[in-house]
Amino acid sequence: MSTTIGVTYNRGVVLGTSSGMYVTELTDNVYTANDSQIVSNYVGYLLDQYNIQLGHPTTVKVSTNLVSNGKNRLLQTGGGQLIIVGD
Repeated sequence: MSTTIGVTYNRGVVLGTSSGMYVTELTDNVYTANDSQIVSNYVGYLLDQYNIQLGHPTTVKVSTNLVSNGKNRLLQTGGGQLIIVGD
């Protein structure tokens, strides 16, 4: 079992995990801690495309929706822990 914590500050969030998970950059301003690297890789690719097409950084809300959809599509069991933070 892993512990994941996100602490908010004036200028952002500090994200940490105890073990078994990785903190992964999805975009310059959105990060995730998860045990499902394939979902992070997939969503990171989609967010890069989103940023290029629209010409501005994505929001945490958009990132969260993509992670939710990607998680359900890529993981047959729907398992895995995901925490998404950003500004």
